[in-house]
Amino acid sequence: MFMLLAQDSLYRGGLGLLLTLCSLALLMTLVRALAERRAHAPPDPVKVVVEREEARIARTAGMVPSPGSFGEIELNDVDEPTAALLMAIVADDIGIPLNELRFVYVREAAGEEPAV
Repeated sequence: MFMLLAQDSLYRGGLGLLLTLCSLALLMTLVRALAERRAHAPPDPVKVVVEREEARIARTAGMVPSPGSFGEIELNDVDEPTAALLMAIVADDIGIPLNELRFVYVREAAGEEPAV
């Protein structure tokens, strides 16, 4: 009778071990499939913008603006009248005449003909 109980417990133990291994294999397959799907997903645009801004802040963290400096702005692919209007608005807001402001870098928008 003892042999029957021993065989029964070995059978149940083996079945439990097999069930555990199959469950782990299924879980591993599921995790791999989810990781593969997430790797091909497009990045979150908000996260990309935040990372770029954090990188820019980290680059400029040690920089001290020169006396009288009011910061900087980048205008990319902006037509000439819009850029001139923005410069005038900035000058008016800070109360400095436009001819006293220093514009470090001004370039023409790509693909446009220069004004004559």
